[in-house]
Amino acid sequence: MEEPQLAHQFRGLKGGVTGLSFHPHIKQVAASSLDSNIMVWNFSSENNLKALRYSGHTDAVLDIQYSPSGSLLASSSKDRTIRIWVVKSVKGQSTDFKGHQGPVRSVDFNSDGSKILSASDDKSIKLWTVEKQRFIKSFNGHNNWVRSAKWSPDQKMIASVSDDRSLKLFDENTGKEIHSFNEPGRGFGQCLSFHPSGSCIAIGTSDKKVKMYDIRTMKLHQSYTSHTGPVNQVAFHPSGCYLLSCSSDGFVKMFDIIEAQPVYGLTGHKEEVTAIEFSPKGEYFSSGGSDNAVFVWKSNIDSSSSNSLKDKNVKDGNTVRALSELDLNKSDYENIEKQSILKKNPLEQDVDTTTLKAEINRLNQKVETLTQTIFYMEKKE
Repeated sequence: MEEPQLAHQFRGLKGGVTGLSFHPHIKQVAASSLDSNIMVWNFSSENNLKALRYSGHTDAVLDIQYSPSGSLLASSSKDRTIRIWVVKSVKGQSTDFKGHQGPVRSVDFNSDGSKILSASDDKSIKLWTVEKQRFIKSFNGHNNWVRSAKWSPDQKMIASVSDDRSLKLFDENTGKEIHSFNEPGRGFGQCLSFHPSGSCIAIGTSDKKVKMYDIRTMKLHQSYTSHTGPVNQVAFHPSGCYLLSCSSDGFVKMFDIIEAQPVYGLTGHKEEVTAIEFSPKGEYFSSGGSDNAVFVWKSNIDSSSSNSLKDKNVKDGNTVRALSELDLNKSDYENIEKQSILKKNPLEQDVDTTTLKAEINRLNQKVETLTQTIFYMEKKE
C-alpha cells in the first residue's frame, strides 16, 4: 500500500474546522467551523462550481453530516440548535430544531435519512424526525457532556461517548441502556466510529489513545498509544480494514486493524488536526484543523486488497496468512504497537514485559485478534 497523498487544499473558513462530511454521490466535501459557518467545496476536475458558504447559526458549528441521499446537510451548533440545509440552495436555505439546553456536539442521520440523532452538553441524546422536525425521545444515562452519538450500521443500537468517561450503548427502539464501558483514569472519549460490520466501536480519548471495543464480547479489543495529544476524531475505512485518527499533536494516523499496527503518520496542518472523514468508497479522506484548512487526500488503499475479504477464493488464503503472521512478539494487551512503520516519525517502541501475567495477556489478545479476523472474513463471505 502506497502512502496517502495530499490531493486538494481548501481555505475560506475564518475559524477552526470542527466537522467534515463527504457527499455520498459526487466529489464534494462540507466542513463546519468555529466561525459559525459551513463551507462546501467540489474537488472534481469536471466541476468548476465555486465554494458555497452557508450562514445561519449564531455560534460555532460543531458537527456536520450529509443525508444518505445527499440532498440535505445537518449541522449542530454551540447555539443549542440543529439545522437542516437544502444542498441545492446556493444561499443555504435551512430550518432549525430546538430542544437542547446546551451546545449540540454531534449529529447523525439514520440509514434512510428519515431520522437524526443529536448529542449535547445538556447530558442528553435526542432523536428527531427530519421531515416533520418532530422530537421523538431522549436517551439518558450520561452525567456529563455527551461528545458524540452514532447509529450502529444495523440501526438497532446507538453508541455515545461522554466527559463522564463512559462509552454507552442504547437500544434504539426502547431507549434503554444496554451496556456501559467505563474509561479508567482521567481520560474520556471525545469521538467514536462504528466498524462497518457493526461488531466493534473505535473511540479517541482525551488522554491520547485510540481504542477499539468488541461489542459482542463487551471487552476492549485493541488499544493504540501512537498520538502525543488528545485524539479528536476517528473514522473507519469502508472495507473495515483500516482506521484513521487525528489529534491535537498535528498528526493524522492510519492503522491496519487486521495486523493491529499503525502504518502511516501524516503531517500538513500547521496546528491541531480536529476532524477526519473517509469518502463513501474510501478512495479519499479529508482532514481539517485549527489552522482553518481542509485537506483532501488520496487514500491509496488498494480496492482489490480491501475487498479481498469479500472474496471466498481469497478468504482461505488470507486465513492461512493470518495464522502464519500472528507474531507473538508484536504486542501485548495494553499496548498493541511494538513497532510503527510510520514513514515520517521515529519508530514507536512497545514496553516489553516479561512477567507471566503480561505473557498470558499477550497470548489471549492474539487469540482474540485471530478470532475477530476469521469472524470478519466469514461475515464478508
